[in-house]
Amino acid sequence: MNDIEIKTTVLKLQGVSCQSCVKTIESALKAVPGVISADVNFAARSVTVSGDVSADALIKAVKGSGYQAVLSQASDDASDDLAEMSHMRTLFRKASVAGLVGVLLFFLPWTPWAPSLSVFSGQMAWGVLGLVTLAIMAYAGGYLYRGAWSGFLHHLATMDTLIAIGTGAAWLYSIVIVFAPTLVPPSARHVYFEAALII
Repeated sequence: MNDIEIKTTVLKLQGVSCQSCVKTIESALKAVPGVISADVNFAARSVTVSGDVSADALIKAVKGSGYQAVLSQASDDASDDLAEMSHMRTLFRKASVAGLVGVLLFFLPWTPWAPSLSVFSGQMAWGVLGLVTLAIMAYAGGYLYRGAWSGFLHHLATMDTLIAIGTGAAWLYSIVIVFAPTLVPPSARHVYFEAALII
């Protein structure tokens, strides 16, 4: 007779942004002794685990894979939904700020008052805009860069990694062009601060 207790544990997940995250978490949980199955619900940001294993061991496995998890309580469903809605509103507000400034920067070079990279004052103006862009990137996408760094530390490539590399490359290239434009031919002397924000 098998005396192993099969129980179901539901964890709420944080930091899950793509299918790669799902596979990583499921693999980490399935490697825990006593786990029979682990199924991530990406839309609900939760994972249901079956087996004879403690919630603490499951949470530790999730954290070890570079993500965060807490034990879900059935009574917390309403508060979880409210917290998720609040989080989405915050993300929308941050994305709106980044998008608005990105669109303004996109159209700036076509205006008569656009700073020129060929004069020092223009370079300084673009440098200030570069710092403003960096601050908005940190404000609107800080969680993406933290997720990418966590993935890097755990040898994972996720959607956060892709976004961090793309926006980081656009910003870094632009800063190099602002302060050392002669490193590239004149036809390549363009800044892409707006791309970093809109992405």
